[in-house]
Amino acid sequence: MTARFKSLFVVSALALPMLASVPAWAADAPIATIDKYDSVIDYRPHFYVAGRVGAAWNEETDFGIPALVTNDYDVGINFSGAIGREFAFAGYGARAELELGYLTNEVDSHTVAGLGTFAGSAAGGATNTFYGLANGYIDFDSQGGPITPYVSAGIGLASVDFDTHGIAPAGTVMNDSAVGFAWQIGAGVSYELSDQIDLEVGYRFFNVENVGLTSVGGVNSDVDLRSHQVNAGWRYRF
Repeated sequence: MTARFKSLFVVSALALPMLASVPAWAADAPIATIDKYDSVIDYRPHFYVAGRVGAAWNEETDFGIPALVTNDYDVGINFSGAIGREFAFAGYGARAELELGYLTNEVDSHTVAGLGTFAGSAAGGATNTFYGLANGYIDFDSQGGPITPYVSAGIGLASVDFDTHGIAPAGTVMNDSAVGFAWQIGAGVSYELSDQIDLEVGYRFFNVENVGLTSVGGVNSDVDLRSHQVNAGWRYRF
C-alpha cells in the first residue's frame, strides 16, 4: 500500500473523533497554508454537508440453497448524505466525513447449478444495502483553478438485505439480511461553483465482506457484495 493510501486510511480512521468535536485551534488559529505546485493554498477548517446520487453496478453474488445460486443484477441506484470537515493533512488538502447511504439493485437473473439460468418473470428479488462509512479524502491542488482532483477511502458497516430472491416455480429461496464490514476506495474531481458550494463527480469501488445469510431451506452462506459506483453530488461548506 502506498504512503498516499496509508494517509487516506489514517484520515478515515480519525473521522469520528475529528467530527465529534472542534479542537480549540480550529477556532483561534490563523489560516493554515500549504505550498504546493508553486502556489499557496489556504485551508481554513470548514465543516460541510454533502449529497450524492449515482448508478451502481453490482458484481455477481452467490449463495447456497443447497445448490449454488449465482445472482446477476440490473444497474441499480446509490444515494447518500454526509457531514464532514476540511483541513490540512500531510501537505495536502484533506476531508474527513461520516456518510450514510442506501444502495439497491434488482435481480436480472438467477443461475442455479444443475438447473440453468432463470431470467425475466422467472427470476425475482432485490439486494438492498444500508451503509455507514467514515471516509477520508485527499484533495490535489489545481494551481488556483476551480477543478480539484481527489482520491478517497473509507471503512464502516453495512446491512445487506437479500429481499425475496426466488425462481419460478420454486418461489422465494432467499429472504434474509445481515451486517458486514464495508469499505470503499475511489477517485474523482470537484468543481468550485462558489466559495461555499462545490460540485463533484467520481467513481468508487464499494465492498461489503462476509455477509452471513441463511436461505429459506436453512443453508448458510457467507456472501461478499461488490459494487462499482459512479456518483455525482454537491458539498456546501459553512
